[in-house]
Amino acid sequence: MVAITQLSLWISALAVFSCQALLVTYIVESETFCEINSTEIDKVSKSMVVFLDDVSTSSKQMYLTNDFIPVCTLNNAEIKNSTDLIVFTSKRRTSKFPTFLMNSSFPIVTNTHDVNRNTSVSTQYKTPSLGNNIYATLKSLDWTYIQVILQPTPYFRNILSEFQRSRDSPYICAIRIFEINSTSNVENMMTALQYETNTRGILVLTDDNVLEQIIQFWTSLTDHEQLYFVALYEDSAIIQRYMEYILGWVFIPRHTTNTISTDISGGVIDSINLPQTTLREIQNTVNFLKDTLLHANISGCNNSNEEENDSCMILKWMKEMKLREQRSHVYNIQINESNEEAAPNTTKTKFIQVGEVNNTQFTPLGSWILYDKENRRLRSTAVSWNKAFHYKCRSHVAFEQLTSPFTSDIQIAGNLPLHYSSYTPEGCGELRNNYVLFSEAIVFAVDYVNNLTDILPSVKLGYDIIDTCSVPSRFIHQMDVLYSLGLRDASVKRKNYIGGVGFPFSSGVESLAHYSYSKKIPTISISATSSTFSDKNLYPYFMRMVPSNKDETLAIVSVLEHLKIHSIGIVYSNDAFGSDLTKSVLTFANVKGITVNYMLRIEDSYVENPEIINYLVDMFIVKNNKYVQAVLSLTQSQHIKPILQRLNDIEINNIFWIGCDTWVAGIEKTFLKKNVDVVSNAILIAFETNQSEKFLKYMRDKANLTEQNPFIKKLIEKENNCTFDRSQQAKIECKDVVDFKNLFKNVDPHGETHIIDAVISLAHGIDTLIRNHCPLMDYCTEANLHIEELAEIVQKKRITGIDGEKIYYDSKGDGKTIFFIRQIDPTSPSFHRQIGMYMESKILIDNSTLKMPKSIQDKSLTPCTGRNCYSVPTNLIEMPYTFMEGDVMIYAFIELYKFNGVCTDDLILEHFEVATSILWSISNINRKQLKGFPKIGLGLFAACGHDTSLAKSVFKQTFVVPTIPSTPYTKPIIGVVGAITNPVASSIYDARKSSSMDFPMIISASTERFNNREGHPRVFRTVMSSTFDVYLSLQLAKKLGWKYFHALFGSRDQELLDLMKREASTLNMCLATNREIIMDDLENELKTAVDEMLQYDGATVVMVFIPTAAIEMLLKIASEKNTAGKLVFIIPKHVENIQTIVSKYKNPSLGLVVMQNNLLENKQFGSYFQHLKIDEGDWTETLPWGKTFWEDVHQCNLRFSNRYTKDCATDLNLSGLQKKQSPFVASTIHGVYALSKAFQNVLDKHCNLSSLKECVNGNMSEIYHQLELELDRVTVTPDGGTLFGFENRNATIPMVILNFQYGPKGTPRLVEVGSIQKEEITLDLRKLSMYNLNGERRIFKSECPDDQCSVCLDPKFVSDYNEKVQYLSTIPHVTLNSIESGVGLTTIFLVIIGVGVAIVCTYYLAKFSSHKIFSLSADGHACIIIGTTVQILGAMVYLFDGSPLACGIHIALPGSVYSITLTGLLIKLNKTACLHAIVKTNITKLPKWDFAFTYLPIVISAPIIIYVVWTLEDPVTMTWSVPSLFQISKIDDLYIQWYCEFNRTEYIIFMCFFWIILFLCMTLSVIYKCRKTGRKEVKQVLFSAICFSLFTTVTTVLRLLTDDHVMFRVFMAITLPLNGIIILIINFLPQIVDLMREKNRELLFTRLMSDHKTSQVASLWKDFIHSENNRTKRKDSKQKKNEKVSLSVVGLSSKWRKKTRNTSTPISASEA
Repeated sequence: MVAITQLSLWISALAVFSCQALLVTYIVESETFCEINSTEIDKVSKSMVVFLDDVSTSSKQMYLTNDFIPVCTLNNAEIKNSTDLIVFTSKRRTSKFPTFLMNSSFPIVTNTHDVNRNTSVSTQYKTPSLGNNIYATLKSLDWTYIQVILQPTPYFRNILSEFQRSRDSPYICAIRIFEINSTSNVENMMTALQYETNTRGILVLTDDNVLEQIIQFWTSLTDHEQLYFVALYEDSAIIQRYMEYILGWVFIPRHTTNTISTDISGGVIDSINLPQTTLREIQNTVNFLKDTLLHANISGCNNSNEEENDSCMILKWMKEMKLREQRSHVYNIQINESNEEAAPNTTKTKFIQVGEVNNTQFTPLGSWILYDKENRRLRSTAVSWNKAFHYKCRSHVAFEQLTSPFTSDIQIAGNLPLHYSSYTPEGCGELRNNYVLFSEAIVFAVDYVNNLTDILPSVKLGYDIIDTCSVPSRFIHQMDVLYSLGLRDASVKRKNYIGGVGFPFSSGVESLAHYSYSKKIPTISISATSSTFSDKNLYPYFMRMVPSNKDETLAIVSVLEHLKIHSIGIVYSNDAFGSDLTKSVLTFANVKGITVNYMLRIEDSYVENPEIINYLVDMFIVKNNKYVQAVLSLTQSQHIKPILQRLNDIEINNIFWIGCDTWVAGIEKTFLKKNVDVVSNAILIAFETNQSEKFLKYMRDKANLTEQNPFIKKLIEKENNCTFDRSQQAKIECKDVVDFKNLFKNVDPHGETHIIDAVISLAHGIDTLIRNHCPLMDYCTEANLHIEELAEIVQKKRITGIDGEKIYYDSKGDGKTIFFIRQIDPTSPSFHRQIGMYMESKILIDNSTLKMPKSIQDKSLTPCTGRNCYSVPTNLIEMPYTFMEGDVMIYAFIELYKFNGVCTDDLILEHFEVATSILWSISNINRKQLKGFPKIGLGLFAACGHDTSLAKSVFKQTFVVPTIPSTPYTKPIIGVVGAITNPVASSIYDARKSSSMDFPMIISASTERFNNREGHPRVFRTVMSSTFDVYLSLQLAKKLGWKYFHALFGSRDQELLDLMKREASTLNMCLATNREIIMDDLENELKTAVDEMLQYDGATVVMVFIPTAAIEMLLKIASEKNTAGKLVFIIPKHVENIQTIVSKYKNPSLGLVVMQNNLLENKQFGSYFQHLKIDEGDWTETLPWGKTFWEDVHQCNLRFSNRYTKDCATDLNLSGLQKKQSPFVASTIHGVYALSKAFQNVLDKHCNLSSLKECVNGNMSEIYHQLELELDRVTVTPDGGTLFGFENRNATIPMVILNFQYGPKGTPRLVEVGSIQKEEITLDLRKLSMYNLNGERRIFKSECPDDQCSVCLDPKFVSDYNEKVQYLSTIPHVTLNSIESGVGLTTIFLVIIGVGVAIVCTYYLAKFSSHKIFSLSADGHACIIIGTTVQILGAMVYLFDGSPLACGIHIALPGSVYSITLTGLLIKLNKTACLHAIVKTNITKLPKWDFAFTYLPIVISAPIIIYVVWTLEDPVTMTWSVPSLFQISKIDDLYIQWYCEFNRTEYIIFMCFFWIILFLCMTLSVIYKCRKTGRKEVKQVLFSAICFSLFTTVTTVLRLLTDDHVMFRVFMAITLPLNGIIILIINFLPQIVDLMREKNRELLFTRLMSDHKTSQVASLWKDFIHSENNRTKRKDSKQKKNEKVSLSVVGLSSKWRKKTRNTSTPISASEA
């Protein structure tokens, strides 16, 4: 109520004076007025008038009166004519301004946004004003990049848009925008804000409600990275409530009232029934009116006319309001340092105004103060930045280019770093003086070419010179714009670019060279020296005017040798130039015996921070100076300058420098003069350069130099401290600078000749191209189509340069190998003098002009020992890595590049996924870490093979992280993870051992080296040991009966080989060969191994225990040698890309079984990884291998790359590839989570929660011991994973067994044929198959021939075995039986049934032998019964074996018993046919020769067979067998088994007799059947013969083909009784059935006769005869009707018998 009190005093004072009164009409729009009646509205109106009268103000001679108009919905309002000012308060600020007010003539003050009316003023800042206020504030804070929290309403979006609009000055970029509302998850947003490591500035564009939520959550955070906020606000009460917790926050008001809001409650206001928001709007408006009225100058408004006086006052009052709209205050919350010793209840913070913004001009009114997490004041406010020229921020950048002022036919693109880089969206920093002249050199060269008459006579050459600001992507972005102009605008002629010149730095040239490759135009660099560009396969269009780094290295090393310097330090830039040159120097220095004591790596970011540079100089260069003779500078000029400046500041001038060409090209004379003591006598190795007099004269004579070249204009202003802008009164005008010497007095021309010659060579090349393809000598379409030829033309063409020197490019596109050797000399005009040169591998130095510092000559070196010797690991030169700082560290080593004897540049795609999973795991763990717990950091490095140097450097306590070069990074290491390959795991262990630290190692490699826990402590596996591979492979071999096999092992797997030999011996298995594979000569090694294995009989299986690279080569060789059917390869280890490897083998040329890990995929990580996009997030920066991975996995080129034939689409992602997650992902994630969980458990149990970090930094040995114990018992479930824990420091991983097969269409595939769970193998033999030489599926045997396998066993065991076998073979034969076996019991069962059937048949035959059914063929049936009975009983003989008698019966029995039975069938057939002919008087149908023919062969063949068998010697022999050496474990288990053995000939002879009779039976049966005798006996004999033929055919084939007597015995034991039973049933069952029927008829007839019903009987019998005749007719329609059945039946009347006799057909004598 302070304002109200003041107004009351003013109103009291007005009673004394007469003053002018103005009527202010308040129009208030509110929903409240829609809900209450008119009486209540009147009450509110009266109360508001009283309230407004209380707060009205007077000033000078002005008095305000008030009128209040409440409205529900504003369509119209009755406004008094006497109103001077309208104050309109809308219920929503975004409401549309009422039309009637818009059209009125009254001045209006309103709370609505953006009112476009000249006589209206808003109490809210307009969105353009707020955008300007934010921009000016952030610019004052020196925040170049920010993150934005945005409430997604049109109002706040407009503010953001105004803030981000293009400006003439460098703009500030919002790199990430997070939309939020009242229901959003503030915690997730705050977490995401911390992902941008360097962009710590946050702009909050929300209303007060959301702002309060953000502040509340921020104050609750304790474990977080510090962020810095700039926020819009309206109600300062929110700020006042939290001031103590939001130190350093910056606030910009959204309303024009700059005073802090006061509480409007109390008094009359309490009786007003209006929403608080509406009342606050009114309060703000009143404060605005009061404040502006107090500052309005109305002294001149003293007219006598009251209306004119009122108008004057209103006009000036409105003018003050308008000024207030353009002016804003900015506030900063700071510690109230003046109240530190005040009373306890005194506020400790203050809300202080630190500046005022008028349009975009920020006027400081105080000091910015930002604070860290401990509330310590920061020295700088520049806390929010990012990489230069960020890709998200390029749309608003204003580019400055130098373009040819005339129309041209072809164009040259100039690429020049005219400014240093800066961490801004534009990417441009300070002007680079020495490169500005290059821009004018291009202009000069183009003019020179255009004035030549012998080249390009009809073509005009132009130029576009682009300032890259030392950021390569700036050039590419601008070139894209220039290329696309003609595409977007048809009226703009598209330019024809024929080449590019400039490109002075190796850093970034790679992407530029790839860009020129995409355009097929040559790129000529003036000084890029990286050796990479000498590869014409990768850079076919790249050339340079200078030699490569390799040549420069030879020059540097030659200088060191000449100066007798053998101990150096190296300072190098972390870019393509510095890293490549340093790598070359290290290689050659090692050969020459030059020791590199330390290496200091300089990043661009260090230059921005003097504290880092100062520390590096003090701790590296100064501290190590006593250990070195010279310091070799391989840096960019912007990197070495702050180092030299620091040495000059601390007066260290005893360091002998050897610099590269960047000293000459990039360091200005003025700088060298200021630091002459530091650089005195420095040796410089520089490129050959000559100053072109033609160019110098051109520069002096050019009249409009500063008008055409803005960069020259800037250079003149900088170097001469003058200005071309007359408004800047503080500086002299540059027009007073007239001559060339004053223009560039501190700029030494260097390399301009190179860039001029580059333009000339391009011009000559394009001239040749035009002459080859364009008859009219213009730049025709044909020339443009063959532009790719230009690079080759330029490279081969020998042209004279600007000064008469030949322009030269070798076959690699490199320039002449000439270096000038110079020494700093302050007395020389150029500040250095030439003392020698290096040319074509020879060095020439004039020692008379060489000055060696006395300090160097007298220096005695001290050996470097201890912590003073720390340095950046040389392995990290040019090597990408990931490093995230933490309170404790986990280091990860992953073999990301393929290793083929040496490390290659080929990325292993599956391993990159593993690396990503480690980063993902650490991020998740830290995000969910309990408050107060130490943050876990990560160092992720690309390991290679068995090299331990990298890990040793990282584990040392002297390790300095290249990107954090403060002190040695001594944060405690809590463990190492990763190591998914055996070589890397071994190298990490060796490195840990050398570092004397015992932190846990959690590896995902299976190497058996760490099985001994005592010898290799604290090593844990997330996979199974390779010893399990041995056990599993042997278990698989045991299941498949493989006893004899080969083994291939790696050079470091001797322990595995020994284990396999021991286990194989235990299982009675034998290794045919075991070969160690040397990786150095891999292909020849494997070819020899395969050839050797193919020489062994019986051994078809190969156990493979070699690295993946060797496995791939092995399968390739095996396929080429067509080993299918000869060798089967068993790979018991996980092979990462086995599906890809085998997919290339299209024909059945390979046998393969492989065991693969079958861990469940981590679905949460899988979703994260699958949804990665190349242009979203910073994963490609955090994981520097990301872009290479993206290209390789999609087989396409990202921007600036030409590794593949197609470019990557913008919508690519990983989910479309449908690649299966690598099993190493889950196992590695298990390791990371297990280690972090164990570490948390250690802290919980052994550390005080209030001092966790101090506890960790204490006794690490004890921490490691406790970690080991926790890891032994820890169980953890990773995000998206399954429960995991160690079992005896290993992990049990489920596996699947895959078999390489071919699909129906010949497609190669891996089929799952089994699984492994906890060492238990489950195998589906139905699916398992290999391929023989014919491509047929089968499962191979792998058995050991006896003459080869004895070498695998103990000699004494073999000797005892042979003796026991000799003894057993002399023991007499023992007849063995198999009665109790399954076959025996089956045989006995069949014999019992057969004998029963034979007894039944015998009974019926004996009883009815005289009956018509059996009477004529009784002897045949008897013979059948005898034969089948002997056949059935003879089956028992086949249950016995092992004696000659049994063997003889085995071979003779089938033919004998079959012959007996068949003879009976033959007799039955003949007699039945004869009887039928006699009874039916059909004798003519029976051949007279049948009887003689059928029995004659039997009579003849039987003696012959008996004679032949009698004459054979030993027709049956006995053989024996014993278990092999590998089938018994001790001699007592040995036994002998005897078997029958006879040849096929003997068996055939014994069966001949049977086959003769069978042939007769079959022949006669068919003959009688064909003659239609109609007798069922013929059918019975025929069916019996067919049954015999089936059984005997199968038996004979089995015997002749397999020669397996055991199987023959089994088959005969079953088939003999079964055959006999079938024969008996076929021949006797029908007769027995007929007998039973006839017996029933006789019984019926007897019963009828006993009743004396003769007539009835006669009738029945007649009917019976008739039915029988009909049945016979139906059976055979051709049978004669007059044939009658014999009527010899007892009881028939003689009359009826006579009648039937008369109807019978007479029988002739011949038939009788």
